[in-house]
Amino acid sequence: MRYRAEIDGLRFIAVLIVIIYHIRLNILDINIFQGGFIGVDVFFVISGYLITNLIKRDIELKKFSILNFFERRIRRILPLLLFVSLIFLISGSILLYGEDLVIFANTVLSSVLFFSNYFFLFNDLKYGADTTTINPFIHTWSLSIEEQYYILFPLLIITLKKNLDWIKILIILLFVISFILCLNGYSKYPSSNFYMFSSRIWEILMGALIAFAPINGNHNKIFNNLLPILGILLILLSGFYFNDIDENFPSYKNIYPTFGTLLILLFCNSKDIISKLLSFRIFVYLGKISFSLYLLHVPILSIIRKTEIIDPTILNKLIVIVFIFTFSVFTYHFIEKKFRNISQMTFRKCLIYLSIFYSLIFLLIIILNNTNGKILKYDPKYQNLLLTMEKNEKFNLDNCIDQDLISHENELDFFEFRCSFNEEKKQKIILIGDSFMINLAEELLEKYNNYNYQIYITSGCFYSPGFNKHNRFSMKIDELCSNKNFQKIKKILMSEEDSVIVFNQRIQMYLEGFYFGRDNSKWDYLFLSDKLDGELNTDELIDEFKQLSMKNKVLLIYPTPELDFNPKSKISNLINKSKFKDFNVSQEIKVLGMEYHKFISRSEKSINFFDKIESDLIFKIYPEDFLCDKIDKKICYIVKNNNVLYEDDNHLSNYGASIIAKEIDEKIKLFE
Repeated sequence: MRYRAEIDGLRFIAVLIVIIYHIRLNILDINIFQGGFIGVDVFFVISGYLITNLIKRDIELKKFSILNFFERRIRRILPLLLFVSLIFLISGSILLYGEDLVIFANTVLSSVLFFSNYFFLFNDLKYGADTTTINPFIHTWSLSIEEQYYILFPLLIITLKKNLDWIKILIILLFVISFILCLNGYSKYPSSNFYMFSSRIWEILMGALIAFAPINGNHNKIFNNLLPILGILLILLSGFYFNDIDENFPSYKNIYPTFGTLLILLFCNSKDIISKLLSFRIFVYLGKISFSLYLLHVPILSIIRKTEIIDPTILNKLIVIVFIFTFSVFTYHFIEKKFRNISQMTFRKCLIYLSIFYSLIFLLIIILNNTNGKILKYDPKYQNLLLTMEKNEKFNLDNCIDQDLISHENELDFFEFRCSFNEEKKQKIILIGDSFMINLAEELLEKYNNYNYQIYITSGCFYSPGFNKHNRFSMKIDELCSNKNFQKIKKILMSEEDSVIVFNQRIQMYLEGFYFGRDNSKWDYLFLSDKLDGELNTDELIDEFKQLSMKNKVLLIYPTPELDFNPKSKISNLINKSKFKDFNVSQEIKVLGMEYHKFISRSEKSINFFDKIESDLIFKIYPEDFLCDKIDKKICYIVKNNNVLYEDDNHLSNYGASIIAKEIDEKIKLFE
């Protein structure tokens, strides 16, 4: 197979738009290459084309060897991957702490063992430009898919006894199946679809099909120029206009960049404009170091964001790009080329080095997991501050979460809550909510055990009779969060007398346009009325809460301010940043929080909804009273009395929940 310089140039274009996407380069308020993630699709097609061409050539020359194939792949992929993994695993051990470090270590493990796409899938880790601050190796999902293909494809070739005709048929069949699975997954299971091998290999197989296509013999100069131009435009326009914030990928739209790549691979012939442009010496060289560029840029960006050692100005971002390219030049010449050069590095010597790399990586990962990511201790005062975010699971509430109601065979219309504590106590407190209720229930049970508690917690569920929670894609109803179940709960509550019913839910999630109705959000679930008209009638819900107060007292907990960052990571960032810059860490931590006006804007519908629920027996608790600066109304804090109020970006920590628990106890005492 003749060397095609324009392919290296195309690799550079692909990796460049991926880097710009991850670095979030904004010029004149325009997010340049907001769809730069499609550079990976371009890589997939190129990889499929090149690998299949090599295999096809070897089969035609009757010298195909699966051992030689694997040796080439090992030399090409493993040395750089293991070197980068080890370097950044050591760096992460210094810069990260606790759970963040453990997740990162396990991410590295999944990457070097080529199952990171499934690791991210099963751990529900989202891919996107913003996620790189937490997962510095999240971009290796694509490398894992390629390696899975490189392992399976040669084995299939051996099974087919190196018959090229059968191989072509197999490629076409698998391409069609994979593309259908991709489209089906896009519409029904988008979260899984992104990482699944079965939903992605059609892009690699498209490249494989190109390898079997006839060599371009068309000598029409205009035709040969126009098609590669169209191809590069399809790639660049996709990178510029696609947006993974508003849409799910991969989808039918991935045809645009992959078909653009196909046009370039098929019709570039060294004499057309695009071939000449992509074959510029600098583009070709940068294409050769594209693997280094791809592997290095995300962890470098993550470390910079994690430590916040520089401000995210355009100039600084350009400086970072220069640094990434410089580092990549080093790794290309001293790692990639060294290990790929058979005359300088025998395969036996290569395997020895790789074994050492693997051993060091595994050893460090074991240490980090055994120490829970706390390999380097912080100053005790910061250590104690972070400990206030740890969950207190003194009471086993598993039986209270996502459980069916108790029903009786002899009394089909009689239901009970499955979870209860202190049943001998006189005053009954019924706790209804989603995951926001868990820590609050823990605090009430621990500090105010003079009440009879009935607890019913359903994850991601808002008590809303008349509505059903659907899977957005399959439209299947969540039985625990359905009108049918709500009516059962209502029946229990309406049968109570002189009890206190407490509702604590992430109310903004449900009322601020994220779940209710057929909106365009990316949540996997939505609420629709039982009549399937999709309209939320808050007046009906207001009446439902009022009905509950006919014989019982109802306590409504107003919206909890949500953060736009993870407090544990943010505090760790500041502590880590102090290693590079001299500033008052304690003071910076004290003023961390969410701007008050953002909280109000985010919660406006929820606040108005609760404001309208008025009754003599309905009482209200306002978390903002103790979380926010009520005088200046500038910020809602995350630290109070040297305790962190949140355990993540929206759930209160046990300490934060203890303040609400105290408010509840004081309200109940007023009732007596």
